[in-house]
Amino acid sequence: MNRYTRLAAAAAFALATAGASAQDSSQSVEVRSSARLTPRTDVQALCPDIENELPDNLATVARRVAEPALIEVRFALDGRSVSDVVVSGGPAVYQRAVRQVVRGLLCRSPDTGRQTVALRVQFIDPYAAPGQPAVALLGGAAVR
Repeated sequence: MNRYTRLAAAAAFALATAGASAQDSSQSVEVRSSARLTPRTDVQALCPDIENELPDNLATVARRVAEPALIEVRFALDGRSVSDVVVSGGPAVYQRAVRQVVRGLLCRSPDTGRQTVALRVQFIDPYAAPGQPAVALLGGAAVR
């Protein structure tokens, strides 16, 4: 075997070994991270007064904008501390209002450590459905 053949063989071996170990490590990281990042959706148990706080604090903006929308919310909960509130969907005015209300929620997690919590807030046009609440907390099972 000449010098170039040995170098080529060594490089091919190194690439094959590196590819196999990279493939193994990416699979194990993916499995561990997906299990840790699954959000909790039992928001009523974690934040018992949320069913009162959402409609009370969002009714004014719901009547003013009067536009149906679905807002998805994720936040971090560490003991009693709510942080990292991320809101998507619907008009920006709804997003700001929901973010502010969620930051002020009184929550308590029975588990230790930081957890992700997910929920959906449905805004209903109060003029299209008289007598219906303008804001509703939707069940967490459908949250992605």
